[in-house]
Amino acid sequence: MACSATCIVVVGALLITSACYAVEEQDVLTVGVLLPWSATRPLGPSIASAATIAIDDINANASLLPDNTLRFVWLDTQCDEKMGLHAIVNMWSRRHADHIRGFIGPGCDVVCETAGLLASAWNMPIVSWGCTSNHLSDKDAYNTLARVVGPFTSVAPIGVAVMHRWRWKRVGILAAADVSWQLTAETLKVQLIAGGIDIPFFQRFEHGHKHMTKLQKARHLNIVRRAKDTVRGA
Repeated sequence: MACSATCIVVVGALLITSACYAVEEQDVLTVGVLLPWSATRPLGPSIASAATIAIDDINANASLLPDNTLRFVWLDTQCDEKMGLHAIVNMWSRRHADHIRGFIGPGCDVVCETAGLLASAWNMPIVSWGCTSNHLSDKDAYNTLARVVGPFTSVAPIGVAVMHRWRWKRVGILAAADVSWQLTAETLKVQLIAGGIDIPFFQRFEHGHKHMTKLQKARHLNIVRRAKDTVRGA
């Protein structure tokens, strides 16, 4: 059976774990999964099934973890620093009883930055599927952390290359108010200007979520319309 991308992430977490700990003679290995289940943007419900599918794929493939069965436990970080710390400390306190060998997640930078430091202090591997903070590239501080995405600031050269490839001279930048997106937008803006690209529209906005009011949706639509009119102007 082919191993899915998520399956590979889970296996990677366990391989990193095996480098940190000698594998004991036991047939159950557990990963702690940290999910933003009830955040403002609740990504957890839409991605949680990936963990179950990956676990099933791994357990069905005898060549991946021979003589072992993989399982996971999960907790909600709420994409909040305090709740994320509570979740990972809770898992750490149960590590012996649950045979926890490492962590997958979190998906939010605000949780990753602190949880990653704790994991480093505990010498426990932690593999994030969504954190993009530049701070996480400091391998002295985050020596047990790996991630499957890089910092968003690294996409700036790609944006410049795309503009030049299609000979576009004007572009608008609309970025969410989150720190990571603002940093990405500012980096992209600087490199686009250096590449001779005009940026007549640059604005931040509060990202949407499933509980947005009609007024909030109308404001977002208005921002998009102004961006279109400004960039397509003279």
